[in-house]
Amino acid sequence: MDETSVFSSDSQVEVPADGFERAERIVVVAGQERRVTVLSHGNCEALRFVHDSMVITAVARLGFPESPRFDVVDDLEPYLAAHRRFILSWLRFWER
Repeated sequence: MDETSVFSSDSQVEVPADGFERAERIVVVAGQERRVTVLSHGNCEALRFVHDSMVITAVARLGFPESPRFDVVDDLEPYLAAHRRFILSWLRFWER
């Protein structure tokens, strides 16, 4: 991960003081706890970290739970199938 991002602890990118806050939080990544920097503004929160060769960025409009959990998933098909069923159920609702 680029160490000059707003998420790095020694950031060269200026985060405006008008409503932005930076805090350290514990997150669970693949079953292990780690400390990451969380940026917040109002009710929104954002975080970024590296796990293996992946850069994970997450934004939550109403904030994260106390200890967010991130797991490695090798198959998104079950999620996408459930999402498709949900969307189609709404489309069928509107056809009536």
